[in-house]
Amino acid sequence: NGTLKWSFGLPGKAGAPAIGFDESIYFQSREYLYALTEAGKLKWKSAMTFPGIYSAPAIGLDGTIYLGSSDEPMLFAFNADGTTKWSSPLASSSVGDSPAIGGDGAIYITSRPLFAFTPQGTNLWQSGEFTTASPVIGQDGTSFIRGFDDHQLYRVSASGQALPTGASDGIRGHPALCPAIDAGGTVWYWASNTVWALSADGQVLPWTQVIDDGYWSPNV
Repeated sequence: NGTLKWSFGLPGKAGAPAIGFDESIYFQSREYLYALTEAGKLKWKSAMTFPGIYSAPAIGLDGTIYLGSSDEPMLFAFNADGTTKWSSPLASSSVGDSPAIGGDGAIYITSRPLFAFTPQGTNLWQSGEFTTASPVIGQDGTSFIRGFDDHQLYRVSASGQALPTGASDGIRGHPALCPAIDAGGTVWYWASNTVWALSADGQVLPWTQVIDDGYWSPNV
């Protein structure tokens, strides 16, 4: 009903939370990954060897928690009890806000290129120049992600081949926004003053709409 249920004090800023299948709440603040119960009680906090910059975790089907670090570019995997499962190096400190997880368990995260990892931490491939843009994964393992240099929305295959779609923000200097994919496979992407609708193969659909004559997209 909108009233405060509980609060949990932190030593500083925090990244966006993720909620596990058991309703545990995970988030990163300073040098720790925190886990809270549904009632807001601390379950554990796990030290990160190299802190992230308030990144957002992603939760795998087996309960593994994936989290990127920017101070020393790494992708971390934590077990559900907070112990470190593995860590793998990334390319640069330009790490995306949150990893994305495909239906086969592959983990995708940007660190200038888009990286793909197995659930065991093996780097499968890296592709393109996406800096800190966040990917979204379709049912067939295809990623959609905004390019850095040309501001084009790209379609990246499960094997790492990056192809531009017809959606572009006109090379304007606003933040990289993450697209969304609905249950039918349509890709939705807000760029500048246009809401793009694309098919799963990256084709622009006729219900793409220019919503006003403005210049910027929202900073979210």
